[in-house]
Amino acid sequence: MQKTHDLFLERRLERLIFSFKTNKRLFKGILLLSRLPNYTPVSNFIDNRFPNDIPLERIYKYRAESLEKMIEVITEGKKSSVLKTHPLGRCRRTSKKAS
Repeated sequence: MQKTHDLFLERRLERLIFSFKTNKRLFKGILLLSRLPNYTPVSNFIDNRFPNDIPLERIYKYRAESLEKMIEVITEGKKSSVLKTHPLGRCRRTSKKAS
C-alpha cells in the first residue's frame, strides 16, 4: 500500500529542489534522529534558532486549511483553486507581451 501511495505522490508532486525519493530519505532520517536519546542537544539548538513560537490556534487553523485544500484537490481536480497558486506562496508571474 505504501508503495502505491509513494508512486502516486511521486507522479503528482512538482520537484522544487530535491526529488521525491531524496525528500523521503531526508524525512526518514530526521524521524530516525528524533528517536535517538542524544538528539536532544541538536533539537534544542534548532528550537533556540526559532525565537517566535507559533500559537496553537494558528497551527489548528493551518491544519484545517490544509485539509480543506486537499479535499478540494481530490474533488475538483484540475479546476481546484490550489493549482492556481504558487507552491511556495509566491505570486505567479505572467508573461507580458511586447506591444
